[in-house]
Amino acid sequence: MYSTCTSCIRLKTGVTNSFPVRVGVRQGDNLSPSLFKIFINDLPTYLQSTPDPIKLDEKDVHCLMFADDIVLFSKSEVGLQEKLNKLHEYCKDWCLTVNTSKTKIMIFNKAGKLITRKFMFDNKPLECVKSYKYLGIHFSVSGSFALAQSELYNKALRALFKLKKDFLSFHPSVKSSLHVFDHTIKPILLYCSEIWGPINQLSTRIKRYACITLDEIFSKLLCNKLHLKFCKSILGVHQKSSNFAVLSELGRHPLHYDILKQSFVYFHRLNSLGSSFPLLKAAFNSSYSNYLANKPSWYGSVTFLKSKVSGMNNASSKSLNSFTQSCKQILKKQFLQSWESMRSNQDGKLCTYITFKTNFGFEKYLQTLHNFDQRRRVTKFRLSAHKLLIETGRYKGIPRNERICDKCMLGEVEDECHFLFKCHKFSLQRIQLMDIICKSCPNFITLNSTNQLIWALSCEHVDVLLAISEFIKLCE
Repeated sequence: MYSTCTSCIRLKTGVTNSFPVRVGVRQGDNLSPSLFKIFINDLPTYLQSTPDPIKLDEKDVHCLMFADDIVLFSKSEVGLQEKLNKLHEYCKDWCLTVNTSKTKIMIFNKAGKLITRKFMFDNKPLECVKSYKYLGIHFSVSGSFALAQSELYNKALRALFKLKKDFLSFHPSVKSSLHVFDHTIKPILLYCSEIWGPINQLSTRIKRYACITLDEIFSKLLCNKLHLKFCKSILGVHQKSSNFAVLSELGRHPLHYDILKQSFVYFHRLNSLGSSFPLLKAAFNSSYSNYLANKPSWYGSVTFLKSKVSGMNNASSKSLNSFTQSCKQILKKQFLQSWESMRSNQDGKLCTYITFKTNFGFEKYLQTLHNFDQRRRVTKFRLSAHKLLIETGRYKGIPRNERICDKCMLGEVEDECHFLFKCHKFSLQRIQLMDIICKSCPNFITLNSTNQLIWALSCEHVDVLLAISEFIKLCE
């Protein structure tokens, strides 16, 4: 196939004559990657004689290769320069070229400082940098993944802006919006999170506190921030709305539970590796050795996280699929326990919300009300993201019992119950609302005010929901 390989170039004036191609492989051909791998398969043997390789589980590692990318490792300046010299010899022998403008040097150090040394490749100087993007992840000289998280967040944010312009601006159904987010934005946010997720959030300072919760450990995650931003956007509530209420309304868990699942499943996979992936197994064993020596390690971070999840340390299975299912169930149970705990601790802003939101899950009215504005009015009222004095008085420093309604003479606190069923200011607007409610619930007027509010905000009947939305609109 390659003995008679020819090509030509299409120009504005036509096509050139054919000419022979004696270097490289055919672009887009299925065989090309395999041929290239075979061609450069002996490159690591050129580097074996160079000094100061890094060690993984007592194995010397001189380089990593992926497609046409290569990473050279050394524990010394002399060793790395020798590897660069050997690479140059190899490329010269086999007619390969290296793009020196994309070739950088990173000198890892605990302080995270930019250390510069003089390195040359083919008599060309190579730049020393503090960070470098490799296979989609930004590595920093300090070993921290903070920059990687930040870059993934920015990339996902740009994708979200495009999604809003091309899709969300048409106000699709809530479930469709969530589905598209989970399959377009979330994979960007959580790319490689099984590695950076456990490491970046854990420190010696955090590990000192045995009582710290999972939600506190991951409270500063950028991916959770973007997830909440998106959820509030599709609900149509402002960014100061309660995070707890927003996630509860949509039946969404924070993204760090996805990170935990991916980390635990990846840990199980590495722990079960045989001899098929010697380098990966060596890296896992090396991390385990650091854990036993009480040094910072990925193994130790995942182990610490597993200890924070009830029943996770007891989960074991030879099958990766069955372990994955078991992991999902354990994390779901852990989250529901955490949700119940947070719900019982909610007071003030969400004291009304927790009276009718007793079970975690997606609220059906979000699908029942197809019009975005109608749905948004109901959501804002349920989540206390409204402009009643019970809410606005909080920001003015007015004590709760002094947030008296100034629209009527009843002398009651202007809360959701007062607004919906009592305030004389809106008596005329309330007539149609009560007619529709009483048709659905004949005994409604016999209920006390608290139960009336619970019934109205828990109702799934479309006529009642539309009536509540219309009442809020008229009163506004």
